[in-house]
Amino acid sequence: MDLPLNFSKTYVNPILYKMAITKNPFLQDTSGTIGGLLVFRQHKDKTVVSKVPNMSNRVLSEKQKETNERMRLANIYAKYSYRTDEGKTKARDRLQVPAHKSLFHALVKEHLDLHKHLTLEQVKGTISVANVEKKECSNSKFIKEMTM
Repeated sequence: MDLPLNFSKTYVNPILYKMAITKNPFLQDTSGTIGGLLVFRQHKDKTVVSKVPNMSNRVLSEKQKETNERMRLANIYAKYSYRTDEGKTKARDRLQVPAHKSLFHALVKEHLDLHKHLTLEQVKGTISVANVEKKECSNSKFIKEMTM
């Protein structure tokens, strides 16, 4: 079996050549991507090197699509509440979030928890462009996000 030149002290999967497990001390505890070509991951106590996965043919289930949409709406809610200092202060007091904790994450969690019993159409009805305009939102990018 021929090993790639750069992986002399690395175990290479002999069947697929798509993954390498390295014990190189310079790569220990490394994670992330390099140039959109390589991915470094941690699996148990080993560093695994592989090519970037191709996600173009990924098919999401209906439940995944619904969850993604709920998260998108929760992020819109958090961005809207987070856009002014006054809104941040009110939200931090209301949610009792300490200064060292993320207010944005707390706002996302609040929205998800408040609307988990509702259907997606009902959740979309709670955040509407009309509600945003009542609060005098002048940010056109935000209003465009709301209507998507």
